[in-house]
Amino acid sequence: MRPEVELVTLSHVDAVNRTNPWGQDTLRVYIDDSAVPQPLEGTVSTQIGHALNYYNDGGEGATPDGVELVTTDQRIDADIVIKTVRNSDIDDRYYADSEYYGANPDEDRPLERIDHGTIHVAYNVEGETGYIGYLTGYYLGFLLTLESEPAPPWADDEITYRDRWWERAE
Repeated sequence: MRPEVELVTLSHVDAVNRTNPWGQDTLRVYIDDSAVPQPLEGTVSTQIGHALNYYNDGGEGATPDGVELVTTDQRIDADIVIKTVRNSDIDDRYYADSEYYGANPDEDRPLERIDHGTIHVAYNVEGETGYIGYLTGYYLGFLLTLESEPAPPWADDEITYRDRWWERAE
């Protein structure tokens, strides 16, 4: 007669409790601006570039140590996809949202590692474009840290999406 074997799953540190919830230092970012009308392509690209540069420059301490965002031309290679859409394509017609997926090797509900994230950001709010970088930055901050209130420039700050938030001194 064989002895009974009990399988035990070891608990892992949840992604929300990690300094870097991704478990890797280089995050590849794909920018899908295919829906943006041609006259706005340059502006959208510039605004998203401000958000990426902000976090690559440390994000006023918000970027996890050693993490770098690099762009890729291949969506399949991306860890994070930034997709520009009409605001009518976002749930409840908000101007941006995000989602993420990852690994959960233990038995609790929270993910232990983030593997992929997507940011949807609207480009068509009555000709306003300054908010694109701001909202992309907000959701990048969330995806990089999983904090419900990402770090500056958003926390306890009077800044608006029209301000040149990426130029602020630390």
